[in-house]
Amino acid sequence: MNKIIVASIFIFLAILAADVSAQQVDIQELIDQTPAELKNQVRETATVSKEVAATLQNMYQHNYSKETVGNFLNKVEQYQKQGYPINDLTNNVNKGIANRASGQQISNNLNQMEERQEFAARFAAQFTNRTQVRHQIQENVKAAMEAGMQQEHLQELAIEMDKDRDRDRDRDRDRDLDKDKDQKQDRDMDQDQTRERSTGHGSNRNSKSYEQTWSPICCND
Repeated sequence: MNKIIVASIFIFLAILAADVSAQQVDIQELIDQTPAELKNQVRETATVSKEVAATLQNMYQHNYSKETVGNFLNKVEQYQKQGYPINDLTNNVNKGIANRASGQQISNNLNQMEERQEFAARFAAQFTNRTQVRHQIQENVKAAMEAGMQQEHLQELAIEMDKDRDRDRDRDRDRDLDKDKDQKQDRDMDQDQTRERSTGHGSNRNSKSYEQTWSPICCND
């Protein structure tokens, strides 16, 4: 029975942490709880993201240190600047809080997450400029790395994909060249046939003219 109660409490805490972003947070109250050297960062980040504000409140309620909060805020600023998904950070922190992670563990997880995000962004940029496609590639790369795939293996995959892309490009170019060659041959053939027909018609007209001038002479003889 005790195990069931403990498991139920753990599940409840996990659900509560996952839903923390939906809570309304008093920004001024949040700033008042913030150490003086972090207040400006809180104003710049929490005021534009309810998820960040709710996550900060969750961190304060669980008495995480100024260093842990500061590392989180630095990551948020970097993600905002680069256009990375901030909810990755907030979800990770709230999950860590639900799992009773230490401040150092949360900071380590955030550092690892940022490293994965930056690699995924560089990886995706090799293949497309389309925002939606690039975002999907980034998500797939991050998922692969979270599952244990190393950057080296992913980069090897990128090299193979580059080779495949080059082969496809060469094949398309050769096909276009063959198509242009066939079209040129068809045009040349059409031009030759047109010239032959024109020359043939001219010969027929000359023959008829000759017959007309020759026939009376023939008849007089």
